[in-house]
Amino acid sequence: MKLYQYKDKPALPFLILTILFVPLLNKDFVNKNMYSLSKTSAIVALPFWLWAVLNTINGKKDLGVVSFGSVLLSFLKCNGFFKKKPKKSVCKNLFIFSSLLVTLNYTIAFLYLENNKEYYGFSSCFWFFITSLFFNYN
Repeated sequence: MKLYQYKDKPALPFLILTILFVPLLNKDFVNKNMYSLSKTSAIVALPFWLWAVLNTINGKKDLGVVSFGSVLLSFLKCNGFFKKKPKKSVCKNLFIFSSLLVTLNYTIAFLYLENNKEYYGFSSCFWFFITSLFFNYN
């Protein structure tokens, strides 16, 4: 199975550009709370989830459909888009699990693929940092 075979596509610059736009897209970015961080995670995850879906439609297997999809679903569930909001502790666990899935996805790609090591390494570190931030919120 080929994980994240972006080849000549500018994945790392696109990720950095997405991260730079987060403060413009998330006005609550400066608030240090779990729900603001979940919105930030969803903003970063959305374009990469779409990219993974496109890869899958084009016949490539891409675990990003599941890992980024879990970030998006956690955001939607815990921010009340699916009727009732769960308890804060449940949301914290959902956010940790989903961001950890993305971290593991990138780490697997970093360890097993020969190309795009910078992208996979940076992304693994970025999502591990996001995961650790969720651990710190009550």
